[in-house]
Amino acid sequence: MTDRVVVGGLSVAGVLYRFVMEEALPGVGVHLQVFRNGADALVHELAACIRELVARRAGLQTAIDEYHLR
Repeated sequence: MTDRVVVGGLSVAGVLYRFVMEEALPGVGVHLQVFRNGADALVHELAACIRELVARRAGLQTAIDEYHLR
């Protein structure tokens, strides 16, 4: 299982957390807390939409599977 890091209200993959902390943010000029707050807000804002899209994708995949099983 992937290691997880809890950051604010989010649980993220350790590899993603390390990438952001060690490679993406340094030298970009974005303060860590500003990034964390923005990422947290964005994920929570889009969560319902993402759930709907995942459900839609599952329905489409079921239809595709049924088509190919005929």
